[in-house]
Amino acid sequence: MAELEHIRRDIQDGDLQLAVSHILDKINKYSSRYRNEVLLQAASLRQLHIDSRKGLLSSSEERIAKNHITDALLELIDDIENELRQNEKLINDADLREYIKKPSNMDEGISIAKHPRDKSARNTPNVGNLMDDDQRRHLEVLRQIHLKQLRALEEQAAKFGLHVPSYITAEIEDRQREVADTERKLNPEPATEPSSPISTAVPAPTTPTSAVILEVFFSYAHEDEALRDKLAKHLRNLERQKVITGWHDRQISAGTEWAGKIDVHLDSARIILLLVSPDFIDSDYCYDVELQHAMARHHAREARVIPIILRPVDWAGTPFAKLQALPKDGKPIALWPNEDEAFLDVARAIRRVAEELH
Repeated sequence: MAELEHIRRDIQDGDLQLAVSHILDKINKYSSRYRNEVLLQAASLRQLHIDSRKGLLSSSEERIAKNHITDALLELIDDIENELRQNEKLINDADLREYIKKPSNMDEGISIAKHPRDKSARNTPNVGNLMDDDQRRHLEVLRQIHLKQLRALEEQAAKFGLHVPSYITAEIEDRQREVADTERKLNPEPATEPSSPISTAVPAPTTPTSAVILEVFFSYAHEDEALRDKLAKHLRNLERQKVITGWHDRQISAGTEWAGKIDVHLDSARIILLLVSPDFIDSDYCYDVELQHAMARHHAREARVIPIILRPVDWAGTPFAKLQALPKDGKPIALWPNEDEAFLDVARAIRRVAEELH
């Protein structure tokens, strides 16, 4: 809470750039669902500075735009604080805190009950009877916490329709496991002797589930659309084999809010391709919004970001400078004697990444 108060003072003092930097540094410590809003305000602030330097805004227009960003950031800080208070309230029970820190020996009883053939476990009463009222109450409170968090995540996921971000899906799965584990402790199966000898028959093989198709997001400047299309052709074989599915902003239908659609796919993509060129580096939206969003997901291990150098440009010191770039040795595709060989090198590398992520 103290660090949020420091960020709030920076915003109120008018140091918006410093405040945005601090929020971006700590956003993964809070809820990742705030990331898009922070990136949007960071892009708005950068655009405001650019327009101001070019003299495109009057002093009153600049003041109004700055006030709008200030209000949005203060509202964001309030939302984060409210969520943190709510979480603290859920686990404010001192006994529950102590229980979580020092789990009782009922877990040992459960582990014994899992192995009824162990001689030491025979004639062991139902582990549920080993719990006293306090232990059962603590478990029930813990179960309610997990259920409430699960419902909140499910409501959040429903807003995304068919394109639920992977970080939300992972959080939902974690909460489901915690609920199931808590309910298992509350209602364990009794430890009984097996009624029949252990079967040595080999179980019938199960039908494997179909592999997940990985979404690939193309982040590029529109000046490089022709090169993006050539890369897409080289990735078409992976699409036909249902290894990946590609997405870029030209697939947005008329009348759709394009920024929101891009955010949805940036959140759902497992592989994000940065098509690097002078125009990509020059684009405020590519650099300040898409790139920052992509790198945040990369650092959170929610997606793999792959820079693909299309044309010669100085990309030293960029957020992706430490990542392994394609094609081989980061040589720009435009400098290869045969472009198809360069794109083939890229396609093969993307296939290897997709195999690692499956």
